[in-house]
Amino acid sequence: MAEPTTTDDLLALLASAPDQLDAALASATRQEPAPQPGVTTGEGDWTTSELVGHLCDAARNWGGRMRLV
Repeated sequence: MAEPTTTDDLLALLASAPDQLDAALASATRQEPAPQPGVTTGEGDWTTSELVGHLCDAARNWGGRMRLV
């Protein structure tokens, strides 16, 4: 995909992100058993719920900042 060059291109790209995420999650298959809450596979690793929580939190904060621009 070509680099977005205009504001409209960037807005279209951002608007398509939720649909792309939904499609990726719908097609994903679980390859391993679900970890227990708070249990990681090694030092510095994040659980799936921690990772998704971090992404959601970052999206909310980033979206709030973009609305202020």
